[in-house]
Amino acid sequence: MFLAIIVSACAVIITRSVHVYLRLSAFPGPFIAAFTGWWRVYRYWKGDFQEVVTKWHKTHGPIIRIGPNSLSVADATNVPKVYGTNPVLRKGSIYKVFSSWYRGKDVTGIESILDEDEHTALKRAVVNSFSISAVSRYEPQLDECTLELMRQLEELDQFDLTKWIEYFSHDITSLMAFSTPPHYMKHADEMVDGVQPVLRFLTRLATGFLPLTTVVPYTAQALSWLFGPSWRLVSMALDLLRARQNEQRSLPTVKKHDMLDTFITAQKERPDLMAWERLLSMITSIVIAGPETVNSTLITTIYHLLKHRNALNRLKQELHHAHRAGELSYMPTLRELSKLAYLDAVTKEGLRCLPSIALNLERIVPSQGMELSGYFIPGGTEVGCLLRVIHTDQSVYGHDADTFRPERWIEATHEQRIQMERCGLWFGNGKRNCIGQHIGIAEMKKLLAALMLRFEISDADPDAQLSWNKNTFINYTNRPYYVALQRIEKAGEDVSTVGSPSALRA
Repeated sequence: MFLAIIVSACAVIITRSVHVYLRLSAFPGPFIAAFTGWWRVYRYWKGDFQEVVTKWHKTHGPIIRIGPNSLSVADATNVPKVYGTNPVLRKGSIYKVFSSWYRGKDVTGIESILDEDEHTALKRAVVNSFSISAVSRYEPQLDECTLELMRQLEELDQFDLTKWIEYFSHDITSLMAFSTPPHYMKHADEMVDGVQPVLRFLTRLATGFLPLTTVVPYTAQALSWLFGPSWRLVSMALDLLRARQNEQRSLPTVKKHDMLDTFITAQKERPDLMAWERLLSMITSIVIAGPETVNSTLITTIYHLLKHRNALNRLKQELHHAHRAGELSYMPTLRELSKLAYLDAVTKEGLRCLPSIALNLERIVPSQGMELSGYFIPGGTEVGCLLRVIHTDQSVYGHDADTFRPERWIEATHEQRIQMERCGLWFGNGKRNCIGQHIGIAEMKKLLAALMLRFEISDADPDAQLSWNKNTFINYTNRPYYVALQRIEKAGEDVSTVGSPSALRA
């Protein structure tokens, strides 16, 4: 009897494995990946997932198999099909790894909601905090943090790019979101033993666990019970929320026009949509995801400028020419910066050259199936593009797509620029693009312009290379990178004499 059960179980497993294998057997890929998601987990933890997938595409073509029901798509011209709006393909199961859980309850933030109707409703409730017009409202806070960074750098002859950009990113995000910055830049010397290392550790710990959640069910739920409210990030979110609630009770007529205020208003108007647990999730998403993307992209953009002096010199020339002509003030306004073509090109090229998310952004093929690169893809299959592969597609970005060269955005025809932007996945694409993209671009342009107007920058060590940790879904730097500074005289007002930044746009 026992032997019969074992034989039957083995037969079921073998039959199912054969069925799973045959369903997508027409597509090449690592043999073990056809049977289990553990192949991807192993490659993430080893830190070579992007390299392996890129190599497979170069050898075997535009579509390869990376999981039992998952295909990686390399042809950039497929981006509008996979991420377009007609039809809208539902997000794949890979996004469950970004789901948030609190005491066993699903409190997923807007970026990881799988249900399209729910996502649309939540986005509509909070979009006013992330629109282009909202960026203008946040400009005084952006000026305040940018000037604070300039003040801190005035005291140094070199600085750790990875540290100070991270401090800046967290300060500006917190100021726009909660009207209260953690003042990492002002108290940089105390951060060695302060909350920033804790925040960094917890962020890395969380992202390190992410690959595991793709193959072990209920991992995220179990961790939520294990850490619960004692988890530092949840505690921070609770503190921020309670502080705002206390302010509203003591000063009911005072209204703060920040992201948290929008979230609380949405929670009052739609408690069914913005439950208290989801409100916490939205706050923690801002604390983690908000700074990380801009942080990584700013670091890599400045790094590439240092390694490509022609691009750096051309950017400086554009900025200083506009400044001398009276077309660019200090602190430069976003309206002024929007007219600078090369700064815009540098920003786009920086985004293209560092996909901060190192996983395939998967979508589920409709039941009737679809065609991609001349292949029929069965309905229910999860298809997705790896940002690194798409952003180096030579048919879209040119023969030198592996090189940082902002000129490609200047030299391109109108039609070519539209195609490059349509195929870009730096902020996602289509209906599910990043809700905070306008804020992120504003931060990048403001900081790059202020830095170049105030300082001459160069590598402290010309032979140094920026090092990235790649053993999870999120790319982040794992060692210091030092940049030498030399103050530019008469570049504008002395930073120390600038008045209250918050009053600059009053």
